[in-house]
Amino acid sequence: MPLPRNQSSHHQSPKLSYESYLSQAQAAARSGNLVDAENFYQHAEHYFRILKNHAHPSH
Repeated sequence: MPLPRNQSSHHQSPKLSYESYLSQAQAAARSGNLVDAENFYQHAEHYFRILKNHAHPSH
């Protein structure tokens, strides 16, 4: 289930957003909702890439 608009991950750090989406993906997968799980995993991957880029920026 997406976060309410006023609690959007856009106002969190990329790390918190990653952790939040990953947690939501895992919960959705456990409940058998594979469509939502995939959606949340894709969002988590987006923030994972941001974190990775911040840690090792390209030259």
